[in-house]
Parts: sequence; C-alpha cells; structure tokens
Amino acid sequence: MKVVFPPVVVSGLLLAATGPLVQEVYAQETFNNNSVHLLIDAVSGRKPFPVNNGEADVAARKGGPGLWEMANAALSCETVGPGGIQKTLTEFCKRYGLGDAFALRNDKLLSNVNNAHVSAQGAVTASIAEDSYKRANASMGRINGYIAALETSNDLKTSVDINTRVMTEVAQQLNETLRTQAAIASAVGSYLMVFGADGAQRDGVSDPIDLNE
Repeated sequence: MKVVFPPVVVSGLLLAATGPLVQEVYAQETFNNNSVHLLIDAVSGRKPFPVNNGEADVAARKGGPGLWEMANAALSCETVGPGGIQKTLTEFCKRYGLGDAFALRNDKLLSNVNNAHVSAQGAVTASIAEDSYKRANASMGRINGYIAALETSNDLKTSVDINTRVMTEVAQQLNETLRTQAAIASAVGSYLMVFGADGAQRDGVSDPIDLNE
C-alpha cells in the first residue's frame, strides 16, 4: 500500500530541515529559483568540513601488521609500523639503549633471548600507547571544533554532517583504545611466558653427591 503524506506534514519536515533559511526565503518578495536553491542546499550537497582521510590518516589507522610481527621487526631494526609508531620506537631505542638488549636475541642463553623479545614487545607497546595518546588528543581537538560549528549551524544538513564527523572521530578513538589495550595484553602475556620459561630452566647447580655411599 502506498503511503502519501499530507502536504502539511511535508511542509513541516521541510521547515524543520531548513530552519532559519525559511525565514530568509519568505523575506524575499517572490518565491523564485534562488529561493528553491536555498532550500535544496540546506538539505543536500557537500559541506566544507575536514574528513581526515588523507594518505597519512589512512596509513595511521591501519596500525601495524601485528604485535608479534612488529616486535620481531623491532629486534631486527626493521620498520614496525606507520610513521608515528616508528618515530616513537626509534626515540625509545635511543633513550633506553635498547640496541644492546635487542642484540641478545642471538645469545646462547635462553633467558637472554627471552629478555630481548620482552624488551622489543615492551618497546612496541609503549610506542603504540604514545602514538594513540597523541592521536586521541588530536581527535578531541577536532571534536571541539565540530561542537563550535554545531552551535552556529543554520540547517539540518550541516548539523547531520557535523554529527557524522563526530561519530567518525569516536570510531577512531575506539580504535586507538582497542589497539592500546591489545598491545598491553600482548606485553603482559609475553612477560608471563618468559617468566614461566625462565622458571623451567635448570640453574646449573647439580644435586649434592653423598661421597659416603
């Protein structure tokens, strides 16, 4: 069954969508083509708001290939992920002298090898957290701008566009949160595995021998 809305309902929806623009239209002496375009533009078309979907933004949202893969890449001084994470990791390596720790990956002692892997995992986790923190702060700064724009919005289309971009920022912040939580969980798991592996190794001291037997 086809539903036909009464003209008064359609007029009401148009009024709600266009808001103050209706006053501008009716202020004109005649309802001309310019009036029509004003109403149409209020509920359609593109609005000049940043979408933050450039090449760098897309690359940063991808993160890295995987936490284990990124830690292994760090051990070999290879690229671990996007620019922000990679830059932070490089700074951490210099600050804490992690090059020597990473070099233990080829040591004969299992404990030293494990220490190298845990150090790499920790460095990757700290780098992800640092980058996510900065990206989340930048996102909140953009949301403040959207809120200010919303306060001066004159039509429904602009308000919907702003709300859509706010939801995009929320999705990005959720992504940063999940990424950081996953990195922390991976680092904790790696530490516990190393702890167990070290505990299972013999300490090199033999049981005492009774010379009287």
